[in-house]
Amino acid sequence: MGKTDSLLRIFVHTADAAEQESVLSELLTEHAEPVITKIIRYKTRHADDGEEICSEVMLQLIGRLQKLRTETNGKLIENFNSYAAVTTYNACDRFFSRNYPNRREQNGHR
Repeated sequence: MGKTDSLLRIFVHTADAAEQESVLSELLTEHAEPVITKIIRYKTRHADDGEEICSEVMLQLIGRLQKLRTETNGKLIENFNSYAAVTTYNACDRFFSRNYPNRREQNGHR
């Protein structure tokens, strides 16, 4: 079991609000943010676009992590870094579709 897995377990099972906040912060800043930043740098040209996408991804991750605390099925995210990456790629796709609708056609996609 890796460090991220341990942090997820602590986050989901702790009743201590301070510990929960600390673990959430570590999950986001030390594990998710580097993955998100790398993908956004690769996918975007404008810093403003990147900031908007990063904010969206962080909100989605926080929502998903909070949902894990309330779900009773006991399933955790198996690979948090991969989950953050997929969430980021999906957020980029939604962002570009919403803000640059002709982009796919210009790149040869129909």
